[in-house]
Amino acid sequence: MFKKTLAELIVLLICVSTYANAAFALNLQDMKGVELLSQMRVALAEFAAVELDFEVVVEDGSGVKIGEVEGIVRAQGRSYKMVNNEMELFCDGISKWILMRGGGELVIMPNDTTASDIVENPVGFLSSLGLGNKDYNVSDKVKRVGGELVVELSAAKKKGVPYKSMSVHVNGESKLPSLVEIVARDGSKYLIRITSVKSVPKLDNSQFAFPESRLKDLTVTDLRS
Repeated sequence: MFKKTLAELIVLLICVSTYANAAFALNLQDMKGVELLSQMRVALAEFAAVELDFEVVVEDGSGVKIGEVEGIVRAQGRSYKMVNNEMELFCDGISKWILMRGGGELVIMPNDTTASDIVENPVGFLSSLGLGNKDYNVSDKVKRVGGELVVELSAAKKKGVPYKSMSVHVNGESKLPSLVEIVARDGSKYLIRITSVKSVPKLDNSQFAFPESRLKDLTVTDLRS
């Protein structure tokens, strides 16, 4: 009696699992790339302030590794602060401060709210994809790779688009980004692995400006008009 019940239970679990996988595959087949990007934007927007840890590996056109950077970015609305082992970048939404580590020079410039670069602000860049961003064409199809969903983007035929193509990997459950693979115009590749995404307390916006106490001994180049 017990053996029969156990056998029936196993068969039931297999059937449920098969049905769930089939339903997931059907939903995935119906999902468009723009829909996945929309779900990713919604997941990121749930954080009033977000902190993101990332690793970047750079390869040349032949696949040889030429650089590696680890960093952390904190984003809050149009303001963000990014620190890695090569540079620090502060942006309060109006101005941008860039300090190259070891260089002793601080460059200040106006913040261009119409542009975002994944290297300096991954959150802002990812939040712009598929949302009126005319620089990239989004694939209709969404692929499944393990527990992740992947959408491909290709550069639109217009001048000034920095990347030739990219693949955005999104966690199938949380819909948060986990990996971005980019091919630049010159054939070099950027592998950006997002190791952590978490909600953090909001800061006063003044804390996204470069601290005046650190200006001493720095050569400042101010490009603001």
